[in-house]
Amino acid sequence: MFSLTNSLVLFLKVPRKVKYHNKEISWLSFNYRVLLESRDASNPLFERIKFLSIFDSNLQEFFRNKLGALKRLSQIEKNNSELLNENPKKNLNKVRSIIIKHYQESQSILYKEIVPELINENINIIDTESISSSGCFNEVHAFFRTKILTFLKPFILQGQKNKNIFLDDTPYFLIRFHGQENETYGLVNIPSNKISRFYEISCLDGYNFIPIDDIIRLNLESLFYGYKIEEATTFKVSRNELFNIEDEYSGILKDKIKNRLEDYNHSFPTSVIYDRSISEKSLSFLKKFFQFKNKELFPGYRYQDTKDLIQLRNPYSPKLELEKVDKLVYQPFNKNKCIFKKINQQDHLLHFPYHSYDYVLRFFNEASTNHTVKEIRITLYRVAKNSFIVSALINAANNGKKVIAFIEIKARDDEAHNIYWAEKMEQAGVTVVYSIPELKVHAKMALVIKEEPEGKKYYAFLSTGNFNEQTSNFYSDFGFFTCKRKITQSVFKTFEYIHKKKPLKNVEDLLVTKYNMKKKFLKLINNEILNHKLGKPSQIILKVNNLEENEMIDKLYEAAEAGVEVILIVRSICCFNYQYTKFEKVKLIRLVDSYLEHARVMYFLSNHAEIIYLSSSDWMQRNLHNRVEIAFPIKNKKLKTIIRKVLHLQIADNQKAVCIDGKLNNIKIKNNENHTRAQHETYQLLSQS
Repeated sequence: MFSLTNSLVLFLKVPRKVKYHNKEISWLSFNYRVLLESRDASNPLFERIKFLSIFDSNLQEFFRNKLGALKRLSQIEKNNSELLNENPKKNLNKVRSIIIKHYQESQSILYKEIVPELINENINIIDTESISSSGCFNEVHAFFRTKILTFLKPFILQGQKNKNIFLDDTPYFLIRFHGQENETYGLVNIPSNKISRFYEISCLDGYNFIPIDDIIRLNLESLFYGYKIEEATTFKVSRNELFNIEDEYSGILKDKIKNRLEDYNHSFPTSVIYDRSISEKSLSFLKKFFQFKNKELFPGYRYQDTKDLIQLRNPYSPKLELEKVDKLVYQPFNKNKCIFKKINQQDHLLHFPYHSYDYVLRFFNEASTNHTVKEIRITLYRVAKNSFIVSALINAANNGKKVIAFIEIKARDDEAHNIYWAEKMEQAGVTVVYSIPELKVHAKMALVIKEEPEGKKYYAFLSTGNFNEQTSNFYSDFGFFTCKRKITQSVFKTFEYIHKKKPLKNVEDLLVTKYNMKKKFLKLINNEILNHKLGKPSQIILKVNNLEENEMIDKLYEAAEAGVEVILIVRSICCFNYQYTKFEKVKLIRLVDSYLEHARVMYFLSNHAEIIYLSSSDWMQRNLHNRVEIAFPIKNKKLKTIIRKVLHLQIADNQKAVCIDGKLNNIKIKNNENHTRAQHETYQLLSQS
């Protein structure tokens, strides 16, 4: 049992406050924690650049997804806002002010901390003035003519006002021309999604990079021949993506929102970031011509899309980067030629990215060629661009095996990859089952059916993360191999449910949303409350990406107030407000480090019996009610011990973990003599297991 006695304990002798934190504001708190990693001087320089890029990339996604949802909700009639337990307009204004503050700090980190350190390493990001005086104009001009010009779309802004002419996720120049009577304006895109954002100049000593923005800026007159340019400033428009009401809300509220907004334009701007050096004249034109509202405008800087900093080449690689460590060998699989023989002997647990993901690929490759394998079933949510797993499924079909793949084509930002691979699989004879209307399949499970001497034998691979060998290098997830009958039969029944819509029955060794998951977790929390009242050891450790579902939060409040130790490791959205509970202790942790913490773990001490579930599911409205998710039990004592130790390392982390206070601030944990960095310690733990 991990005690809070010697760690940072938050005693909650405070008045009752807001019951649930706003999820958008909570998410911004998480993204600010990412930003803090770019400020951390203990990180290598290019690791700091990576986090600055991630911060901006996250923010751009927030503009496209969450900000659009907030704008829509703010359109709801005032008397319906009670259904949200919050004021949408007030939240929208608060979110806007937080974004501006965080964005300004990110630019301060870039220009006052990152850029000077790059210069110290003789890595220079140079601008138009430097090029004009360096004698390198011909080199840059040649690059413009041969590599950039083909992607440019310059045009003069005339006629009808139109705010829907922009390419999504693309910065633009707004150009003001001098005219004899009326001033004219033009527009040209900066093709940062078509070509590397930084061009490395060869005619200067050292390492010198120029953003393609400035290369275009140097050549604007050739794009608008005959016009005299007075001003050129950058801006970028983000649009909302389709707001899935079913994902976030239900019941009466869902119907009211859908009825109110059914005719609303799906493709409206959510944000316009512009160069704050823009003239009042040009800013006024920008707003008027494109009909932008003041609340859509965010003052930025000369260069849009800090996320593209990830493209900046490190000329000293691997110096100035995070030290790479070798993938751990998993000896039980490494010593045996057949992975199924080892699974037949006992359950196995891998922890990525510490362990090599090659063992997962091997599982599917052996299944595709093993003559005793008759059938393979799998759910695919986010498929890698060059997926070896899908290639193995295609090979299995070519080898005459029955292959059924459920592929979720509503996986945000991965629709194109998923559809591409679905078509490839269908061509090879794989039975492809597409998305269930109004219900996402988020479960990560695969089942191999073998014909063995004693009859059919089922082998399952269950994961907390996607079947994606690329993201497995930086997402921290658990992968579980088993052939235990109760679990594999439950997995088979779950596949029958999503494939043939057969009702779920008798799957108690597997928790499935909309069937038994929420009910079971509520029961387990109640059990810890009862144990505490009876004087028995009790503790709850919950590790999730997001904690948002009200009933689950209420039950955690009840446990905390009853005296149960409640330790929450929540990476991103956390609507649980520990100040709402009274007179008891609870710990709320956020861990952001080199790997993205992605595994979901539910731990219940249960009078030292230790009940542990691993899952793909967060405790959110959409996960527990509107998706197909699974949680699977870990019963092997050795595997339980490993998971418990990993959790305790994260609880003890005083290097990269923070505590979240009642105002959603990321409170740094004071270092003591024993420095603990969970991800480093986890590698050492697994290397000795």
